[in-house]
Amino acid sequence: MKPIVKKGITIGGLVALDQVIKAMIRHYHFDKSFLIVRGIFAFKPKVNTNQSYLGNYLDIFRSPWVAILINVIVIVFAYFTYQYYLYCAKQEGILPKTIYVLLLSGAICSLIDKIFFGGSLDYILLFDWFIFDLKDCYISGAEVLFVFTVIKNYKLIRDFRMRDVVHFSFRKWRKL
Repeated sequence: MKPIVKKGITIGGLVALDQVIKAMIRHYHFDKSFLIVRGIFAFKPKVNTNQSYLGNYLDIFRSPWVAILINVIVIVFAYFTYQYYLYCAKQEGILPKTIYVLLLSGAICSLIDKIFFGGSLDYILLFDWFIFDLKDCYISGAEVLFVFTVIKNYKLIRDFRMRDVVHFSFRKWRKL
């Protein structure tokens, strides 16, 4: 099986898992709430109509169109940056592949939430500070792995230039 098909199936599976959990909560458990680990985790469903974490603090990010545009930009950027990585590395490492799959899965879930539901159904309360969902775990996992990968491979990537990614992306996009 081709690597792109494997990644596509994995991304599709993670997106489906997130959406099925949200559908179950929406239909059967939306009005319920309970402690999972006292003082740490609780189940408390809530629809976040602020569109994003930044939407809680800045009005511009509460606009559905701005949030959708940012999602699309993240998806396109992740795709072309990963293609550039493959072009430069000549082989797929497990960490970059995992970062790509988690980031794309989270961004696609977020896009689905914004387009079809007007916001994200968050359901895991952490320390009574903030509430999140599985999609947020995908994105946070990608962020942690990205920072780890950058620290681990600093000498190899210190000459990385964003303009090379942009130039590569335009060449690749024109071939599509």
